[in-house]
Amino acid sequence: MNPILVAVIIIAFIVTVVGIAYALASSSRESETAPQTNVGKKTKELISTFQNFSAPVHLRSQAMEALLSITSPEALEVLTEAISHRDDPLWVDLVTKLPNVGAPIHPFLTKAFRSTISRPAILRMMQAVGPNSARWVEPYLNDPSLKTQHEAVMAMEKSGWIPGKDALSAAYWIAKKEYLTCVSIGEQAVLPLMASLKNVDSVEGPVMALGLIGDLRAGPTLLKLGQEQRNRNLVIRTFSKWGEQCIPILVPELTNPDDGIRQLVLEILDSLNWNPAANEAGARFWIAKKRWDKCADIGSPAVKPLQEILEQKDSGLKQSAIQTLGLIGSEEALNILLKTVTEPDAPSQLAAVLALGCIKQTEAAQGLVKVLNIDPLAPTAIRALTNLGSIAIPPLTTELKSNDLKMRNRTAETLKALKWDPPNPEDKAYFFIATQNWDGLAQLGASALDLLITELDRPETCGSAAEALVKIGDERATNAILTAMVGKPNYAQLAMADALGKLGARSVEAILVALEKDNAPVLPLVKALGLTGDPRAIEPLIKYLTTRTPMPVRETAAEALGELGLPAVDAILNTMTNSALEPRSTGLALGRASRKTRERLIDALNYKRYDMQIIVGALGQIQDVESARAIISVMHGGDGARYGAAIRTTAQESLVEIGLKSVLPLIDALANYPADQAIFTPVLVKLDGISVDALISALKNSSQSWQRQSIIEVLGNIGERKAVNPLLEIQNAYPIHKNHVNEALAKIQKANS
Repeated sequence: MNPILVAVIIIAFIVTVVGIAYALASSSRESETAPQTNVGKKTKELISTFQNFSAPVHLRSQAMEALLSITSPEALEVLTEAISHRDDPLWVDLVTKLPNVGAPIHPFLTKAFRSTISRPAILRMMQAVGPNSARWVEPYLNDPSLKTQHEAVMAMEKSGWIPGKDALSAAYWIAKKEYLTCVSIGEQAVLPLMASLKNVDSVEGPVMALGLIGDLRAGPTLLKLGQEQRNRNLVIRTFSKWGEQCIPILVPELTNPDDGIRQLVLEILDSLNWNPAANEAGARFWIAKKRWDKCADIGSPAVKPLQEILEQKDSGLKQSAIQTLGLIGSEEALNILLKTVTEPDAPSQLAAVLALGCIKQTEAAQGLVKVLNIDPLAPTAIRALTNLGSIAIPPLTTELKSNDLKMRNRTAETLKALKWDPPNPEDKAYFFIATQNWDGLAQLGASALDLLITELDRPETCGSAAEALVKIGDERATNAILTAMVGKPNYAQLAMADALGKLGARSVEAILVALEKDNAPVLPLVKALGLTGDPRAIEPLIKYLTTRTPMPVRETAAEALGELGLPAVDAILNTMTNSALEPRSTGLALGRASRKTRERLIDALNYKRYDMQIIVGALGQIQDVESARAIISVMHGGDGARYGAAIRTTAQESLVEIGLKSVLPLIDALANYPADQAIFTPVLVKLDGISVDALISALKNSSQSWQRQSIIEVLGNIGERKAVNPLLEIQNAYPIHKNHVNEALAKIQKANS
């Protein structure tokens, strides 16, 4: 080879090496001053060189040295990953130098231990470093993989590490399943032992060691472990070894919402033969055992634990706690119950009401009185107040004067249950109002007058109040009732009208004056006039019988006149000759005026000056046989033509109104006036079932052919089955009626098909 060419190649190689060395040195110096972005760039270049297995070894070695000096996470990650390449020429050098990086490399070595390929390198480094490297594999002493645990133990042992009295040593013995050795380590072993419970096949060894150490920090973990039935007895035995020193951590768990924890704690405490004192801890114990009587015996110290139960969701527990607070009855318990009564939890509210009934204090009574107007709570509140006895009377008597009718009634009901006897007339008046003892109020006389007048403002009670005022007989009653009637509902006005009527003649003038007012409740006042029984009411009432008056008022006036009897009849008849009264309501008035007026009405049929339609309608209201015969007299022959179709129609309606008592007169009319059969037959048909039996009897007893014929036709039109056999008997007895009977039978069959 040409010597000159060789020299050129050597010089080029030297320049290249020097350049790389200079670059590496510059990189090291600039790492302290260059911006972070520049460091990242240099690191990437070094990593690229180090990971390039085709590059010269000395260049990769220089890159490795530079990365070891940088100690950035990126650099250390690459270096620790490289220890898995055992065939790499740099492997021995890398394994030897990695530990020299110090603390920054330790997490990466710990992570690398996870890889099976990397473990020989880690083990070699640990042997080289010595006992201090044991920390690298500490996390794997509690690894879920038993194999990994075993290899971590082996690595520690090969490093020359000797166990001591620290947590690492405890983790080492736990991994070797030599749990009892941890006992000598003491409290440093507690946390490793607790952590190991998650990754062991059997918890017996760690639990026994924890029990012997006796560190209470393990308590909550052991309780959770004891929820599994297979571990329950082991955990109970462990706590039993600790004795009463563990009670402070057990008692708070008695309020744990987890029922499994609570029951376990109770079993542990029973195993300790713990006899709770009369304090808060004792209360929690008896609450967990649901021995509410024992809890109540403790008294005030039990209030706070009981209050805590009210914040839970278990409705049954809450109600028991509330009842126990009532048995304790302290001021603090009372305040809790008073608050509970107002909360939107119906079962708790009800329980609180019952509990307040056990606390014989004025504040409890006041709280119960306030809930009397709450419908679901009222019956229970009444029982609770009754249970309190005389202490409940003062707040109850105050509520007797309430404007709330429901509240007054329930208050009175409670006082009645307490057998309260009002001590003075005023209290008696309010009590009688609340219990609606209107007779008692009337007996109180003038002392109840003002209260009764006030009560007239209530639509629910104004009628009864008015009745009581009438019984008292004070002259102020009439005007008070008339004033109160204005603006009331119709039912209330009518109730007060009944009371006004009972005042009789004393109220007539005042009622007439009231009727003249624009806001007068006319219909109730008209009714009241009739109830007075005073003849002075007749003329004013007759004025309401005209067509100008609304129909409901007309009919009420007619009924009122009917109440006034015979004097009203003559007045109506006299008025009839001078003015046009509405027929229906006038007839109603005359008819309601009692049977004593019948002869007077029958006589009126003979006089043209009276409106026959009204007279006939009135006779229909009397409803007796004589009235029916009188009505029939205007229906037949010449008279019927004389009075006209309108009279006959009203007469037919009146006979239907009379009903059964008009049947026999109608049957007689069929015999006496055969030519007017078409007038009488429709009435008998309308009476249908009422008239059938009488028609059948008349059919069998009749001696007149035309009467039998008329009855047969009527029975056919009525269509009742019971007439079939009697009709067949008549056909056999009187063949002359064969065709008539057949027609009637056909109608009956059609009506019932």
